[in-house]
Amino acid sequence: MNDFSDFYQQMAATHYARWRKCAETNDYDGYWYERYEFETYRKAAGLPENWKPDDETE
Repeated sequence: MNDFSDFYQQMAATHYARWRKCAETNDYDGYWYERYEFETYRKAAGLPENWKPDDETE
């Protein structure tokens, strides 16, 4: 198992919250950047494609 999976999952949750915030505020550039970061960390942690954090706040 990946030693960094907890870190990657935490980072995925952080970027997920930021991604959703950008969607709410119509921040187009931030939206795509945060989505990319979320997907990168989600994949690195080995999380399923439909994964969302339990607590969607930063």
